[in-house]
Amino acid sequence: MFKTYGFKDNRNKNRLHFLIEKVGMSEVKKGIEEFAKREFESSGDLMMTMESFEAKDGRVALNDATFALHSVVPSGIFSGSGMIQASECASQYGDGRIRLSVDQNLYILGVKEETIGAALTHELFAEFKNVNTPYFNHMIACAGTEHCPFGVIPNKPDAINMSEYLSKEVPLEDGLIRMYWSACIKGCGIHGLGDIGFEGCKAKVDGQTEYGVHILMGGKMIGQSDEGHSVLKAVPLRYASHYVAEMARIYRDKKQKAESFERFYDRFLSEFSSSTLGLVMRYNAYCHVKDIDAKIDLEYVKPSGRIENYELFVIGTHLYHKLIGTAPFDAAGVTPPANAKIQALKVTDSSIDETISDIVTLLIEPDVTKRAMVVSEILNLLP
Repeated sequence: MFKTYGFKDNRNKNRLHFLIEKVGMSEVKKGIEEFAKREFESSGDLMMTMESFEAKDGRVALNDATFALHSVVPSGIFSGSGMIQASECASQYGDGRIRLSVDQNLYILGVKEETIGAALTHELFAEFKNVNTPYFNHMIACAGTEHCPFGVIPNKPDAINMSEYLSKEVPLEDGLIRMYWSACIKGCGIHGLGDIGFEGCKAKVDGQTEYGVHILMGGKMIGQSDEGHSVLKAVPLRYASHYVAEMARIYRDKKQKAESFERFYDRFLSEFSSSTLGLVMRYNAYCHVKDIDAKIDLEYVKPSGRIENYELFVIGTHLYHKLIGTAPFDAAGVTPPANAKIQALKVTDSSIDETISDIVTLLIEPDVTKRAMVVSEILNLLP
């Protein structure tokens, strides 16, 4: 059917994806049935309302009163000996079945409740934990440069390194965060659907090209899936963990009990523009590394309406008040009085440095023609 109806005249559109997008899945279904000369049985309705298993338990209750035990395989890096261990565990404690998941983990099926404790002592779970940290439990990473000619970055080790860093730097007692890694734009790691997605690219540091990632946020898996939006472009890999750690801190500190990142994004982060979220990650990371108490707290920026210049101004007034102790203007607004004056920020102690001073001043400059109106103007001031 694709050979007959695919967009052969346009190389950039010559994929089944674009045909489905153009005519709709129902028409594609009809076409397949016509070519096959038969009607296919329906698989039923997809009820994607359950995000995942309860992370604290590492098990899924099955319909036959047994359980599926989760085994976390970081970046999907597995071996033949690991599969032998999994098969032995499945034969000894389960019903012999193993299932592989989209997030590159596996499940031992048919484990009776009374044997779960014994099953978890098997050597399989010594290496591939039943429950890892939230940064590992649902991580995906495609093949990367070692096994794929299209890969731009190694990818699998990069994903593991970041999850290890976050697990130590920003530990989470509860929560669910899906980090999906693709080594190139083709997206085999489905980075667009991750809570935080990473797309491999090249980045420049001091004029030198090195490994980098585009960082996306806001992908959805519950209900109607949706792709995330770019928050930072061409981030050098060596810095990416520091930026993501700042978003992880916001999630940890402001989420509700057991709230997933996806639901947290819908409830809180979606109120802000993608550019502002990227700025918060980079700016707060700078403050963290420099040990400067001048981080942006998004609680003071709401409501924003996702209007970038308004968000920047509110962030500036928030930071100014935090550093000086008073508001920069008598009546804060997007357009202060023409004759408005602000007290200069002085680099006098560890609470501020020249970079912070320049950023805050640019954010609240009374002359609107000289004030920062887009996030890129601020990012250019950060090293």
